[in-house]
Amino acid sequence: MVIIDDDQDIHDVSQLVLNDFTFKERKIHFIHGYSGKEAREMMALHPDAAVLLLDVVMESDTAGLETVRYIREELQNRTVRIILRTGQPGQAPEHKIVRLYDINDYLEKSKLTSQYLETAMITSLRSYDDICTINQLSTNNDNLESLVKARTQDLIEVNDQLQQQMVIKNQSLAALQCSEDRLAEAQRIAKIGHFEWSITNDSVSCSEQIYRILQLPQGKRFILQEDFIAKLAIEDQNYVLDILKQTIREQKPYDIEHHLVLDNGTVLFIRHQGDVSISPDGQVINIVGTLQDITERRNAELEMRKLATAIEQIADGIMITNKEGIIEYVNPAMCQMTGYAKEELINRTPRILKSDKQSYRFYHRLWKTIQRGSIFNEIIINRHKSGRLYYEEKTITPQLNSLGEITSYISSGKDITDRIEAQENLYHLAHHDSLTGLPNRVLFLDRLEQAIKTAHWRNRILAVLFLDLDRFKIINDSLGHHVGDLLLNEMAQRLSDCMRDDDTVARFGGDEFAIMLNDIAAVDDIAAIAQKILSSLSEVYLYEGFELFITASIGISLYPDHGITAQLLLKNADAAMYLAKGSSRNSFRFYTSEIEQVTLNRLTLESGLRRALERDEFKLYYQPQLSLTSCKIEAYEALLRWQHPEHGLISPDSFIPLLEETGMIIPVGHWVLQTACQQEKANQSAGKVAKKVAVNISIHQFKEKNFVEMVHEILIKTGLEAKYLELEVTEGILIDNIAETAEKLHELHNLGVSLSIDDFGTGYSSMNYLRRMPFDLLKIDRSFITDVTTNKDDRAIASAIITLAHSIGLNVIAEGVETTEQLSFLDELGCDSIQGYLCSPPLPADQAFEIKVDQYKNWKNYLRHCNR
Repeated sequence: MVIIDDDQDIHDVSQLVLNDFTFKERKIHFIHGYSGKEAREMMALHPDAAVLLLDVVMESDTAGLETVRYIREELQNRTVRIILRTGQPGQAPEHKIVRLYDINDYLEKSKLTSQYLETAMITSLRSYDDICTINQLSTNNDNLESLVKARTQDLIEVNDQLQQQMVIKNQSLAALQCSEDRLAEAQRIAKIGHFEWSITNDSVSCSEQIYRILQLPQGKRFILQEDFIAKLAIEDQNYVLDILKQTIREQKPYDIEHHLVLDNGTVLFIRHQGDVSISPDGQVINIVGTLQDITERRNAELEMRKLATAIEQIADGIMITNKEGIIEYVNPAMCQMTGYAKEELINRTPRILKSDKQSYRFYHRLWKTIQRGSIFNEIIINRHKSGRLYYEEKTITPQLNSLGEITSYISSGKDITDRIEAQENLYHLAHHDSLTGLPNRVLFLDRLEQAIKTAHWRNRILAVLFLDLDRFKIINDSLGHHVGDLLLNEMAQRLSDCMRDDDTVARFGGDEFAIMLNDIAAVDDIAAIAQKILSSLSEVYLYEGFELFITASIGISLYPDHGITAQLLLKNADAAMYLAKGSSRNSFRFYTSEIEQVTLNRLTLESGLRRALERDEFKLYYQPQLSLTSCKIEAYEALLRWQHPEHGLISPDSFIPLLEETGMIIPVGHWVLQTACQQEKANQSAGKVAKKVAVNISIHQFKEKNFVEMVHEILIKTGLEAKYLELEVTEGILIDNIAETAEKLHELHNLGVSLSIDDFGTGYSSMNYLRRMPFDLLKIDRSFITDVTTNKDDRAIASAIITLAHSIGLNVIAEGVETTEQLSFLDELGCDSIQGYLCSPPLPADQAFEIKVDQYKNWKNYLRHCNR
């Protein structure tokens, strides 16, 4: 009986059920196979098999059916009885299979009971017996009739006996061959071969696998011991020979490992085992043993040792947990980072490090991410054993088995507390006044914009107060800056004491302060607060015997009556403040119709602005960017100017905010980009040295869905290579939708366009965001450069920005450089380039591109030449 199924359990169950089964007092001999291919080979080898128990679906959905066709048609075997079995009855319906194929039975595995199987076997064997009888009768048809009836029965019995003996013999031979084949296959898979070394004639008989391991020709049956010894590494030869001699002498088995060197120079690591065969007179006649190629295993063990050593010595903290989160391993770096000993962490959960500084949602999202097999990568705030908090930049990677099931989690992390604190300090410096500690303009505008959204939603009044100290300059000049600073700190404290918790007081610089009054119920409340401020500030301030008196002028604008944007509210409050200062000082004024003319002028400007593009009134000026290393103009920044037919050249500060507010920045920005590219391409075509042209990109432009395509189209249309275009974006693009922003920036970078972050230090970005973006250049805002040689805070900020930018691979250019002192300071800090009036003001194209710098060896020579 031949059993063919790719499921070992089916083999085991079938043999168990039929092990004691007999037919006509004859037991069943089993032959096992696991695929349609093996079934065809076995049936070709055993055409006299009585029953074939065959699975339908194995290496393919029709493997069993193809085997039936092969047996009946190719082998012409009509005798063997075939029982088909399937675990997918719907795929091959019984009525269809029985009709199309010559089979005995078609059984469904789920319904295959021992009784059912035995019944099928009895039916098949009876059929087989009948067919054999018919075949025998048919073959001996004429001859058998002429024989004596008395001898007929004897001959049949003799024939049956001989046939039974042949079956048994064939089955034994088949089983032996099958065993030998399996042994050979097992040796091949395990890379192990066996040998027998005859001591008497010094010859070695080997299995095929030995020949494969030693890479010897397989034509000869025996090899000499010297063939084997010659393959030994030189350093191992004496060792192996000594072991063999000791084995013969002591008649004990051996188990050693050594190297083999093949003819092609390949070195194998071998496990060599053997034992002796003893003759009746007690002499060793043979050594029987095995050689196993364990090179891959030893190399893997070596790699594992290297990996284990690397993990133990790596600077990052490594933690491995099981799928339930129980810690199974930590490396020394993890112990050092957490403060816990290894024994204190093993068999605990990472909750031992939890700081409660991050929400339940954060940890819920963490677990949801890793439990679905994804990698989690974020900053986690953990608690050190000592109780202090630390920031860990952590990556958690699920480990999957061959079935795709999570078996464990590996986390790696590093302590980035110093980096986070440095970023926070830098953020504080960039968003707070260094003297008073109050929010600066940047932070004030941010809070104001948020408050406007809230006021709009809740339909409440919002007030902006712009405050300027009266006569502060006199006190500052007469008593010195030290006293002035003390006075400013006192005024800041008094202002803060007058405010509610939800209000904001900011210092804009000098003696200017801004105040935001949030959630005001009535306008009268604002006047009362303004008067309270004036009264508080006017109280005497004592300093070393001096009684100092100071007053303030306050301008007030209201949302939504006087503006719906932060800038407009601040602008109107500023205008109202100047009216208060110009009238009586120590007073406050609301923005009123007296200032409407400003709005009217704005509307007039806007009207003209809408026609400026079609009238070709916009012009591009270019300001060079000077490399401090090569003293070469490496790029030009394209700057938009408006040549008004009546008012002449209008400053961009007057009309660009209008372009932003009205949305006209989109077509105008397109014109600027295309014109700048055309100009640089024209310069190159005229034989001038190719330079980069830097173009400012508005946030509104950048947010356009087809922005990247628009840039690409302009480059194609103008013929300018992408490497000569630099796009400048402000930090504002990093506020919303970081993922979409990053995708656009990477698409632009992939085009070959350079990217710079403009006005750095005045916005919202952090180095953590910047290092993930493909920026090439960072521009320090001119506000940090103006007083960089006299203001220690500006110096600290500029130095920190340059250092941090270089640490993440960004070049740095300083804007607004106007003095050689500023330039010398920036050069000492390692600033890469400058831009500003010291080098050149913005100029029309015909003048800007005629500036000659390349002939000077350094910027000092250049500046001497320019008499600056």
